[in-house]
Amino acid sequence: MHSFWINLLFAVIKIVVILLIALGIGAFLTWVERKVAAHIQRRPGPMVVGWHGLLQPLANGLKLLTKEDLFPRYGDKFLYHLAIILALVPATLVFSVVPFGPEFEVFGYKVKPILSDVNVGLLLVFALGSMAVYAVALAGWASNSKYPLIASMRKAGVLVSYEVVITFAVMGPIMLAGTLSTYEIVQKQIEQNLWYIWVQPIAFVVYMFAALAEMGRVPFDVQEAEAELVTGFTVEYGGMKFGLFPLVEWYIEVLPCLL
Repeated sequence: MHSFWINLLFAVIKIVVILLIALGIGAFLTWVERKVAAHIQRRPGPMVVGWHGLLQPLANGLKLLTKEDLFPRYGDKFLYHLAIILALVPATLVFSVVPFGPEFEVFGYKVKPILSDVNVGLLLVFALGSMAVYAVALAGWASNSKYPLIASMRKAGVLVSYEVVITFAVMGPIMLAGTLSTYEIVQKQIEQNLWYIWVQPIAFVVYMFAALAEMGRVPFDVQEAEAELVTGFTVEYGGMKFGLFPLVEWYIEVLPCLL
């Protein structure tokens, strides 16, 4: 009974830490992306809020939280909000099978820095990631506007097509590790003192291009096409509802790459 409460305490701590990471990592990865893009384009990028704009994600979050929450007049309110849930919940659950380090001891208790070490963890990651298609389709349909609807169909087509490419790209690491467990894949790389990127560089490059396509980055930005569809399928979303969708893209596409 005593060990049950200890395990429960560790589980709660893990959940809190994972949620804090989930809320912060996407925002700061966006800052990194903006800074890298700015240097490529020979401009400073975010510089005002904090050192080199380091606090810009915090300022963006406060701005999104305080913006007026609008809803399209002829939209479907239930599906409109359901799209956000279908995007955010699966993307956050992906963190439950992501290992954050090697096993360690706390007061004699062994702790795995992973919330749930299931033997099909990588399969679960892609299963949860595929839910983004439904979120995108619902967001475009529920907005009841031609621009987000066209963009959502484009985005859904890209997600479905490149999902196959991403799945084939990760087959190499699965075969090298001999398991679908995300924790075991990382442990195998530690034991073998080998990062699988060096063994499968072509698969890694293919995965990166497919991830860029699913995230809608140039030159795979046909689903947004700002000259045609403004901001894509999220054009009728405002405030924090609008800000959640880019975070979901980072969670689903970048995290499996880090494994």
